[in-house]
Amino acid sequence: MAIRTATKKREVAVTSDLYEVLQPFIFVTRAFGFMPIVCKKKVLGFVAEWSIGYTIYSYLLGLFMMFVSMNGLHEDFHQSNSVRMGNTTVKYVTLIDLGEVIVTVFIGIVATPFKLKHLWKILDCFHKIDNVLPQKKIKEEQRHTIICILIAIGCVLFVLTYELYLWGEISNRSGLLWVFMKRYFILFSTYFMVFIQEMPYWNFTRLIRKRIEALNHALDAGLEIFKSLTKLWITPIKTNKKSNSSNFGILSHQRVVNLMKVYELIGDSVDATNDFCGVSILFIMFSCLLHLVVTPYFLLVEVANNGYFIFIFLQFSWTMLHCGRLMVIVETCQYCLDEHQKTVDLVFKLLSCELQEDVKDQLKVFALQLSGRKVRFTSFSMMKINRSLLTAIGGSITTFLVILFQFGSVGSDVYYSRD
Repeated sequence: MAIRTATKKREVAVTSDLYEVLQPFIFVTRAFGFMPIVCKKKVLGFVAEWSIGYTIYSYLLGLFMMFVSMNGLHEDFHQSNSVRMGNTTVKYVTLIDLGEVIVTVFIGIVATPFKLKHLWKILDCFHKIDNVLPQKKIKEEQRHTIICILIAIGCVLFVLTYELYLWGEISNRSGLLWVFMKRYFILFSTYFMVFIQEMPYWNFTRLIRKRIEALNHALDAGLEIFKSLTKLWITPIKTNKKSNSSNFGILSHQRVVNLMKVYELIGDSVDATNDFCGVSILFIMFSCLLHLVVTPYFLLVEVANNGYFIFIFLQFSWTMLHCGRLMVIVETCQYCLDEHQKTVDLVFKLLSCELQEDVKDQLKVFALQLSGRKVRFTSFSMMKINRSLLTAIGGSITTFLVILFQFGSVGSDVYYSRD
């Protein structure tokens, strides 16, 4: 009943073009419990709606993954034949490291059905924007989405499979291969799911950027038309005749009003994305910080103790993977912010032109709208997601690494037995 209340609006219209772009990552995230919706074919396109069946599937999957993963972690922590926790320091570091993954995935699955009203808002905004500024190269965009998803999944599977193989070999030498697989296989699968959990955020952010680019293209086209008419746009001939509005092509008064509506919808879609992914992205960013402390710690321990190259490469791979997931989130948001800044620049360039009075007055209102309604990617207003976040995280990682090395001695058995 609570879920039904939280998802009062249970469906939203989606154009065929938008559905083609959304389909790949909806399919992937839904399979892992993070998108309990279905898209049904209608006469004029598609309708996305909440699915009770997929919600039940998501919750059952989340409960299964959490309980089995926690049981395996608990068993390895307390048993004398521990596979990965032979050292006291490593016990607690690994417990926090892997325990956080379980919590992040479970909370992401549980929270999503209660956030679907924000998903409907995102899709509704995209639908309205595309009616004014239709998206181009849909097939190319769909192909780009599929390639990005495949690359992300491929990188994660490579590192996870590599680690599973190495620890499997070590366990097999001690006759504990079955014990290791029983304790860690589902946990590794949960680890894979935390990377899938990020996909809605960076996909929606990229789609927002595409619509800002379309807005900028419309503004830039108007600027180019004006420059071609006046030859030198800095010193044009001013006209006050409203009948000449069509001379400036897309920069008529009504066109500027429509572009302002588009920008308002873009702002709404950004806010809805922050709300829809807010819980997940908060835990994901904490996950990135935690793993970028723990993984370099194990990497430096291996290097300091002349460890085996295969384990040094493993920890290096994990470090690069976690850096990559952080960079994907931050850079996707930053590219969107950079595109928004181009919108501001274009509007002010147009204000420098001697445009028709009604058009120029409307552009002034547009400029006020841009200054008052800025694009911001946040998580519960606790952090702004842009490149400045990388500096903050980098400083925190350095501090925690120093504390971690002072807390525990760096011995040759800190990570695994060398016997």
